[in-house]
Amino acid sequence: SGIYERYIELGGEKGYLGDVDSEFFKTDKSIFQRFKNGFIIGSDSTGYWESIGLIREKYAQLGYEHGKMGLPITQEFSTIQGGWFQKYQNGFIIGSPKSGYHESYGKIRERWNKIGNEKGALGFPISDVIEEKGYKMQHYERGDIIGNDNLGYWEIQGDVFKFYNSLNDTQKD
Repeated sequence: SGIYERYIELGGEKGYLGDVDSEFFKTDKSIFQRFKNGFIIGSDSTGYWESIGLIREKYAQLGYEHGKMGLPITQEFSTIQGGWFQKYQNGFIIGSPKSGYHESYGKIRERWNKIGNEKGALGFPISDVIEEKGYKMQHYERGDIIGNDNLGYWEIQGDVFKFYNSLNDTQKD
């Protein structure tokens, strides 16, 4: 199977996944296998990819392949800023030990990429995408991206970000 080939590419039992820890499991969307230090999951159409650590924990919270992300379609990659990301059928999971790991998809992700992604002014996401009252928002280390499909998506940071947050703080009182 594709799982075996990926396991060998990753060094087999001497690689970071370690020894095989289970049989193959099948769902309606995937095949996966557990190893001592993680999983390999996929399908013939998406390929078979490792699923480990903090990115896997977030993937679990999002419902694995039955959730909004779908199946992984790449390996995990490190960023220059000390984080990690993995691409899925419907978006990414990205983060760092400091920021945590969060979903990143759709028009908010497009805007974030346009302004430099984690290397840009906003840094890593520190929340998942929030949908409320016809708007979508995602919090980042140094600001937010907010918008909707009609008005577009825009970043807020600096003094505007501080003022916006102060409005939210007073509304909670």
